[in-house]
Amino acid sequence: MQKVIDIIKKNKIRVLSAFIWGIVMIASLAIFYFLKSKNDYYISGTTKRIIVGSVAVSTLLVLFRPKLPVWLSYILEISTILGVSAFIFSYLEPLVNDMETFNDNAKGINILIIAAILIFAYGVFQNAGYAVAIGGFAAYAIYLIDYYTIAFRGTPFILSDFFSARTAMGVMGNYKFVLDERMLVAFYITALVASFGAFVTVKKKKALQRIIPALCGIIIGAGIIVLLTFTEVITKGAYKTVAFVPINSAKENGLPLNIICSLKDSFIKAPEGYSTQKVKDIIEQEENSNIAPSATSEPSQKPNIIVIMNESFTDFDYLLKVELTEEPIPKFKAMKENCVKGTLISSIYGGNTPNSEFEFLTGCSLAFLPQGIVTFQQLIDHELPTFVTHLEDMGYSSTAIHLYNPDFFSRSRIYPLLGFDEFININNTTVPVDIIGDYATDESSFRAIEQVYEESNGNPFFTFCVTIQNHGGYWHWLTDVKVTNANSDYANDYASLIKKTDDAFADLIDYFSKVDEPTIIAMFGDHQPNLFDDFYDAIWAGYELSDEEKTYLKSKVPFVIWANYDIEEKEMGEMSINYLGPTILKVAGLPLSEYQSYLEVLHKDIPVISGIGIVDGDGNHLLSTSDTEYKDVLRDYEYLQYYYLKGNKRDAFFK
Repeated sequence: MQKVIDIIKKNKIRVLSAFIWGIVMIASLAIFYFLKSKNDYYISGTTKRIIVGSVAVSTLLVLFRPKLPVWLSYILEISTILGVSAFIFSYLEPLVNDMETFNDNAKGINILIIAAILIFAYGVFQNAGYAVAIGGFAAYAIYLIDYYTIAFRGTPFILSDFFSARTAMGVMGNYKFVLDERMLVAFYITALVASFGAFVTVKKKKALQRIIPALCGIIIGAGIIVLLTFTEVITKGAYKTVAFVPINSAKENGLPLNIICSLKDSFIKAPEGYSTQKVKDIIEQEENSNIAPSATSEPSQKPNIIVIMNESFTDFDYLLKVELTEEPIPKFKAMKENCVKGTLISSIYGGNTPNSEFEFLTGCSLAFLPQGIVTFQQLIDHELPTFVTHLEDMGYSSTAIHLYNPDFFSRSRIYPLLGFDEFININNTTVPVDIIGDYATDESSFRAIEQVYEESNGNPFFTFCVTIQNHGGYWHWLTDVKVTNANSDYANDYASLIKKTDDAFADLIDYFSKVDEPTIIAMFGDHQPNLFDDFYDAIWAGYELSDEEKTYLKSKVPFVIWANYDIEEKEMGEMSINYLGPTILKVAGLPLSEYQSYLEVLHKDIPVISGIGIVDGDGNHLLSTSDTEYKDVLRDYEYLQYYYLKGNKRDAFFK
């Protein structure tokens, strides 16, 4: 016994390290089982044996240290880093990718990317165990994030999603985190390899033995990432993201490579052939075309303008065949008198709501921006002339309403830059707020709109309300409306939520139908919700739809423009969100800016210009602008948009 005590005293650092390591591994297991109790996922006997074995063996590896020649240590360290890189990709990629369309030539590049992270970490820490623990678990974490991003949003994780991390953290409590046991196995195998890396690493005593590997690791690791991101040396230009169906590019590229591709695409670059002079020529041509009414002319009346961008609001009819116990939005669909109605093609699906706000308020299109960009957080850093400022120039006051955390998607910073005078949010609202789950009901949001009207004192106002009630995840267990041709509690919950929207919107219309001041109310969905693959597989059973066709169906959201006075009823068909602002102004009888008039004319030729594709006036669906007769028109629009967003001078054309 004394001998054992002496050994422990002599190696107390190792014993303490092994003890802490074992505690961490057991604590991790406790966390996984806690999540299991909350989300009810399956853990097989084989997985349990792998976990127990990994914890036991890895703890012993931390406890003992062999005496190895330096040359052998280097070989084992390199083998460990390369081996775990191949394991992480090969074992976790099938979790987020069915591998049917995977480009086999990309396998080595994906492994190289993971290895580059580990090699860089090795250069910094001089220890293969630390390299695996830091780099390996970083790669593991990204796969885990991608797994849930696809599950909840229906689109893959890309690097710009880091800008939405705070928002994601804020809403994650509304989702169920069912963990595939493959993630458990990968976690403990990676931990085992990390402990092995520490086991075979020996302390290098000579300076050159430390400096040379450190420099090599840092230079090689960073060099690989730089070459992949800023050149085509490794990839030969063969890999890219696909905006129309982003999940397809992830399936072809593999997650690590797709993240690199998304990083390459995230830099806002001037379009090919762009110059300030060309923009000025385009503007001069438009000004000479006499298409624009004077933006300074005084309108005969100034109706109040209320625009509601309703979270995840859509019509199930867009999805071809959804059978329901009852129609969830009958009042909305029955609206006809004094209404302009149509369908919007959203650039987003399942998330990144601010991108729809951006398109509506600026008249810009995500068609010319990098896939996955979060415009509020990555693009807007200065004041812009917008739909808001255009109305303010005519004497309108402006209010934004979003009854949620004002800092999410940086709205508290962005709204003033877009021109809003006031921002009513969950922290400063004075109306009673009802909650479903963690979200304010649409009825509460509409109550805030009514309060803005009541405080307007008869002066014309513009209110832009972004609702939150219908945000996923749909685990409120509402069953007022059920889907009968798909077994989906999630879809039932969503259908029941939009029924509440329908009732609340009808009440809002009724309220404003009784006021004296002329008022226009527009409501549209920002994007469709992601209702999970099993729902879509069930409703589309028997249909032969391409991925592009499915994406287009999932991009459709309805809009209505209603007035409490006589206007011409009209069905607008399909158009993209960037055209909605000019459409509302035309209905209201208000003058358009030259830029808005330009968009109105563009709409006639190309009714859909969105981040998921283009539809021209002949109904042709285009993924590329290079093979269309409208390519020059689209190029001009792209030039104008870049100048609007990045030009140093705010031209009167946009005001």
